Amino acid sequence: MTTAKDTLANLERFVRRNLLAGVDHLVVFLDAEQPEVVERFAADPHVTCVEAWDDGWWGPEERPGLNGRQNRNAGVVNVVLTLFPWATWLFHVDADEVVHANRRRLERLDPSHEVVLLRVLESVSHEDAEAEGGWFKRRLGPSERALLVERGHARARTNALYFRGHLTGKSGWRPSLDLRAAVHKPLGPDGVAIDGLEAGWLRVLHLESPSPQEFARKWVNLVEAGLDTMAIRPGRRHVATEVRALLDRGAPPDVVEETLARVYDETVRDPFPELRDLGLLVRVDLDAPRYRPREVPAADLDRFRALVRGAGGLDKSGLLRAGRADVLARIVGAVDG
Repeated sequence: MTTAKDTLANLERFVRRNLLAGVDHLVVFLDAEQPEVVERFAADPHVTCVEAWDDGWWGPEERPGLNGRQNRNAGVVNVVLTLFPWATWLFHVDADEVVHANRRRLERLDPSHEVVLLRVLESVSHEDAEAEGGWFKRRLGPSERALLVERGHARARTNALYFRGHLTGKSGWRPSLDLRAAVHKPLGPDGVAIDGLEAGWLRVLHLESPSPQEFARKWVNLVEAGLDTMAIRPGRRHVATEVRALLDRGAPPDVVEETLARVYDETVRDPFPELRDLGLLVRVDLDAPRYRPREVPAADLDRFRALVRGAGGLDKSGLLRAGRADVLARIVGAVDG
């Protein structure tokens, strides 16, 4: 599932690539009014769209910050899925990510494994069209980082600087009222993040600003979504500061574009040909079919969609505390009358 404010084309790619990679059903919480997205996926048995952008969704709660919205939305799906035995795993990702896991191995895991951690591969960012064709950066070892630093690429001195986005990865978990949904790792009953099973066949592909255009679109969206309520890595705060200053003073579009292009050149662009030739990149065909998604039984799908959308207008803050069972009961009550 994801909480998204993105173009229709990008969301179509998000859906297609995740379904091809091993996901059966995607729940997309729209963080802005996008009727074209709702219409596009209305008849798709593999997608549930939820309009979650206004007071009709948030009800008595003041609209939370971005991370709060993401976690509440994931919490709704988590508690509702506990009512459906076919729902074995839930993955909480962003709309620029693809769950890339071995489905057969996942299904064979012992029930004692309640959480898995998807290690991240990050798309290389370069204006070269080939760079957008499935080349990803992996974590580098000490000698590899030293080699790049010697070649003049100072950001490679740590993986935290080498990666533009997160290093933590994303998680999947078995739906449970005992777990609290979060952006990277679910929290247990004690409120502590759970470190899930890690394996080479558990990956998330992060298409983090793969081009200058996507970099600009993403950061304008993030600022408008409420960066003040997000946990931003220190290495990215300067980007947030510059974009915020531009928007706050009402800078014209050409100035915003020019400034973001400069920031991209100085802090984002990867030395793509060099990384490729040194063997430091991983090639993944994002559009190769690895899996045929299964359809949820029609009656169950209607019920599932009704329950998820039935959370609209309800106070969902209990999903972040020990009140998950109460929220689920109120959702069922709202739908069943």
